Amino acid sequence: MIVKGPHPTIEPGIIFLQISSELNPKPLVMCSIESAARLNPNKPVYFFMKAFTGNVSAFREPEYKAIPLLSSFKNVIILPLNFKELFNNTPLAGWYEKVDPSKEVYWIYVLSDACRMTSLWKYGGIYLDTDVISIKPLEFGNFIVAESEIYSSSAVLGFNRSHPFLENCLTDFVEKYNGADWGQQGPKLITRNLKKWCGTDNLNQFLNKECKGIDLPDRPCDREKHSLLGIAHMPPTRGMFLCGPYLFADMMRPNGYYAGAFMMILLTRMMHWNGSQQGIS
Repeated sequence: MIVKGPHPTIEPGIIFLQISSELNPKPLVMCSIESAARLNPNKPVYFFMKAFTGNVSAFREPEYKAIPLLSSFKNVIILPLNFKELFNNTPLAGWYEKVDPSKEVYWIYVLSDACRMTSLWKYGGIYLDTDVISIKPLEFGNFIVAESEIYSSSAVLGFNRSHPFLENCLTDFVEKYNGADWGQQGPKLITRNLKKWCGTDNLNQFLNKECKGIDLPDRPCDREKHSLLGIAHMPPTRGMFLCGPYLFADMMRPNGYYAGAFMMILLTRMMHWNGSQQGIS
């Protein structure tokens, strides 16, 4: 059975990327996608996988768990990730033809940065890293989230198709390419282009405001402000609960895939915590 349904060229949605050849993503990845799908039932959730052929029936249990599970959600569409096809007719086409991955220090990160910006520019919608858990419905629009007081994040991005800011970023990606500098093609690229877009060296003055059509909500991991976008970023080495996966990781230590009841328990706990921060019991 070939995957059918909405396609990002026609209907923008929430975008996730699997850059590696992994066909059984980690439970955290699964919960990231499931939470987005459950909380945004009327929006397509596109999961691009490098090793996926497009034929769902070729990936059956028990050998494969992720694809059968995710394809059971009506709004999750799993698509092949073909890098050459993605970069075709974009500013990154020539770069991809010339770059030698074997000589790149941070190739997987550079490639991921290239894919997320290109997919958003070509298709529009919202891009989420696969360690981002949705805790309420997401609002579509043009936005960039702060990563720190210095840098803007590339982990959560929302843009309309063919947005000029992203085109600027893709051009900058090639012109100022330095694969040996971690973050040069990711947060640093987003930050320097956002400063240019806003005409300032101090982006803090625009936090939780709009700058020339782009909203700049504060960090989603800020305990008091993460609810602005309805997401919780769960990097593997930080803090507790919403900003770190210690409880999350302990619950998911077995190699199983936790769907349905587990996800609802997790989301209920997150929403309760979120409500208590706003004085809601």
